[in-house]
Amino acid sequence: RSVFETSMEALNYPSMKTLAIIAEGVPERQTREIIKVAEAKGVKLIGPATVGGIKPGCLRIGNTGGMLDNIVMSRLYRPGSVAYVSKSGGMSNELNNIV
Repeated sequence: RSVFETSMEALNYPSMKTLAIIAEGVPERQTREIIKVAEAKGVKLIGPATVGGIKPGCLRIGNTGGMLDNIVMSRLYRPGSVAYVSKSGGMSNELNNIV
């Protein structure tokens, strides 16, 4: 199945609050349609083409920060005063290592 079909099906669940699309290469027209439906249903959308996200002390979704032992070792689980947003999974992982 395609990312588009699966995402649109997921958006039909009333309990859906956040949809994270890890896949890349989703056509722009399909991405715009997913965004439109998500907004209409009040669903937060992460992606497409994301490695995920991390909110220290709160949640982790996708591959952000690597394996759990890396998150613990690098202390990425602690709340702090530094935030960054990146369009690059590689850059995110590099910044996780630096921070």
